[in-house]
Amino acid sequence: MDIDQFYDADPRRRESDELTYGLNWASGEDPDQLWDLFWVRDTGELYLMAKPAPPRWLPLIAGSRHPRHHRSKTGEALTETGPAGTAGDEDQDLGVEIIAHVSSQEELEGLLTGWEEAVKTRGGIEWLRARVKGATSGQATPAG
Repeated sequence: MDIDQFYDADPRRRESDELTYGLNWASGEDPDQLWDLFWVRDTGELYLMAKPAPPRWLPLIAGSRHPRHHRSKTGEALTETGPAGTAGDEDQDLGVEIIAHVSSQEELEGLLTGWEEAVKTRGGIEWLRARVKGATSGQATPAG
C-alpha cells in the first residue's frame, strides 16, 4: 500500500509516536532499492517504507524523513526541502509493508538487537527480514 493509504486506513497511525529503526536499509540483491524502518507505538506495527534511491550526488542526511512521508504523517509540507533538487520528492511513490506486530518497545528492541550495524550493510534488509520472520503475523490490525 502507499504511505497515504497506510495513514488513512487507521487514524491512530497519524496520532501515534513513531520510532525510527534505521533509514536507508539496502538489499544485497538490489542495493539501489532503499527502505526506512518505523514502529508505530499505538498499533504495534513495524513497517518498512520503500522509497526511491536518491540521486547519486545527493548526500544522505541522517535522521531525515522523506518529504512525502512527513506530509503523509503530519499533513504538512516541509518548508525546507534540503539540498537543491529535492523539492519534487513530495510526489514520489512510497510503498509500505507491515512486517510485524510488536506489542512493546522493549520487545521490539530485543528483536532488533544489532540493527544499528545491520542497517549500514549491503544485505541489511535480508538480516532484518530474518530477524522478524515468525515473530508475528504481520497482518494489519483493524481500527477499532
